[in-house]
Amino acid sequence: MHKTWRANAQMLDLAIGGHPWPTRDQIIDRLTMAINELTCCRE
Repeated sequence: MHKTWRANAQMLDLAIGGHPWPTRDQIIDRLTMAINELTCCRE
C-alpha cells in the first residue's frame, strides 16, 4: 500500500509541485519509476 501511495505522490508532485515544466525525459523517468514500484507492489 505504501508503494502505491508513494507512486501517486511522486506523480502529483511532478504535476503540481511548483517545479518548472518537466522535460519529456523527466516525465518518462517518473512514470517508469512509478510503474516499477507498482509492479513490485503487485507481486
